[in-house]
Amino acid sequence: MFIYLLEVELLLEDCYSLKDKRRIIRSILDYARDQLKISSCEISNHDTYNLTRLGFVTISNQRNLAKDMLEQWLERIISYYPVQLQHYIIEER
Repeated sequence: MFIYLLEVELLLEDCYSLKDKRRIIRSILDYARDQLKISSCEISNHDTYNLTRLGFVTISNQRNLAKDMLEQWLERIISYYPVQLQHYIIEER
């Protein structure tokens, strides 16, 4: 079994309140959980309205499958949501 972790730090565009932030983050986390079956959560920066750090974890029997899934998910976040990528790391646990 291979466990992969994706940790991303995002700058949220067009966010002027914590309510705006929650709307964007909820959309990202819900899609990851419901559609991709990836565990996800907000890790830090809970009180900063335009910055967040999110974590995603997936488990697979195939190393490349798990890593590719997280890389594709990262590309979707960047292209689909109003965010700028500040930093990310993908690591095997």
